Amino acid sequence: MAVSIPDRIVTFSLYSFMPAQIKELGLEQNDDVGFALSKSLIATDPPICSTTELLDISGFTVTGDNGSATVLLSDFLCDDPLARHYAEPPITVANPVSETPFFVTITHKLLVTPFNDAPDVQINFFAWTPNGNPAPAVAVHWRCRVPISRTLR
Repeated sequence: MAVSIPDRIVTFSLYSFMPAQIKELGLEQNDDVGFALSKSLIATDPPICSTTELLDISGFTVTGDNGSATVLLSDFLCDDPLARHYAEPPITVANPVSETPFFVTITHKLLVTPFNDAPDVQINFFAWTPNGNPAPAVAVHWRCRVPISRTLR
């Protein structure tokens, strides 16, 4: 079940512990538990910590002729019998795999259905040469961590 947070509260960070640390928290090793630290846009309000299920996924792509590549997280997952849905913020890191210097920028979009859930995340990668031109055929390793939203219909 998704928790409604007032608009002035934003998720500041997402993190999870490796299995060796999960037992110290009293959780089962198969729990996909992570933590969300949300902060108010009003600086005097204290932070809010909560547990959340996280998807932590990595992959590989190559930019096309225009220097961009688009991936859907569902293309990198096996079938999901739980039909999970995702929430903001997907946090993605991308690294060009090259001895030649390139820059990679990223945008993302939750793919929202008419039921107002997001069963997939689209990530767009843009590779650039140091002088600012689009860079085709750049191999990119990426990692994305996204919170799971529990929506009920």
